[in-house]
Amino acid sequence: MTDFPELPQTAQTHIQSMIEVARGEVDRARTGMNNAAEATGSTRAQHLEDARATVRRTTNLLFNAHAREYVQTSRPYFLGLLPAICCEVERNISCPDLATIVRDTAIEQKGKWTYRMSIEAEVSNPELWRDLSDEFAVLAKEEREMQGTRGRLRLFATGAYKPGDGDIGYWWLTDGPRDSFRARFDAVASRAGMALVSSRGTKPRNYRDYWLHCLSLYLSTNDSPHLTEGEDGEHNRGCMMHNLPEASETFGSRLEECALENERQEKTAENLRPSRQGDEKAPQTSLDTAHIRRWMADEGYDNRTLAAKLQATPRAVSSMRNAGKAHGRKLVNKLANLMNCERDDLYR
Repeated sequence: MTDFPELPQTAQTHIQSMIEVARGEVDRARTGMNNAAEATGSTRAQHLEDARATVRRTTNLLFNAHAREYVQTSRPYFLGLLPAICCEVERNISCPDLATIVRDTAIEQKGKWTYRMSIEAEVSNPELWRDLSDEFAVLAKEEREMQGTRGRLRLFATGAYKPGDGDIGYWWLTDGPRDSFRARFDAVASRAGMALVSSRGTKPRNYRDYWLHCLSLYLSTNDSPHLTEGEDGEHNRGCMMHNLPEASETFGSRLEECALENERQEKTAENLRPSRQGDEKAPQTSLDTAHIRRWMADEGYDNRTLAAKLQATPRAVSSMRNAGKAHGRKLVNKLANLMNCERDDLYR
């Protein structure tokens, strides 16, 4: 079994407190199982489902408590700790009658954390995520301001997953607090999903649904109040996400933070990389903006159309055209690929 790295005392205290909470919830589940044994018909079925739901929820809470603490202290090898976290959660939630549910739920949560970490490790272009987060924030503010209007409802989504589907789920959205509100959210969410796709190389059937799927994984691993999860009698998983613009704003800000960290790590690694012997080129530090502008003019691009092609923001493209600081190294790589040249060819 994998040995856990030692955690700070505050983290250990937090996990221990969550273990105590989990044991109390397991006692509730056992009581529900006992009540089910003495009941019949629909009452028995309800007691059983309540017990199962309690154990699923408790397993998620305890798994996430371990994962959040270890990802803070052991991010480089965190994924290797996930199987051990599964075993630790199963050990602390001792409920033989529902052991299968505990194991399956822990494995599912392990998969969610694995997917989340892969997203955070690959995301780039912090300027794009800052802009998308700001657009979600505008929608969230507008939605909050309209809550005082009678009959106005917040935008929420319902997702369904079938066993073995292995896909991004099927999503249905309400109309939100006013006409066109959902359409505006769909547009921003689709661009956010497209940006995630560009960093991961995946091809989902629907960009908006891909964003909602990734958002639900993020909320699930954070025990977010914006997410409610469940399962029906045929083991089809489902969830409901509340306050979609606000939840999306939070996720977008997290992706911006990760993109900034990825850029920092890339720059650090490049600075530490030994230069090749015989490389007589002087370090390239300034973009050849005249060359980039000529190429854009020849190809018929402006800031907006090139930004769409590169999955970036017009501000980032403008930064490359004017030797600014609002673009990252990965965006220059994308431009070089589009121009069919080496990255060094774009510097002078």
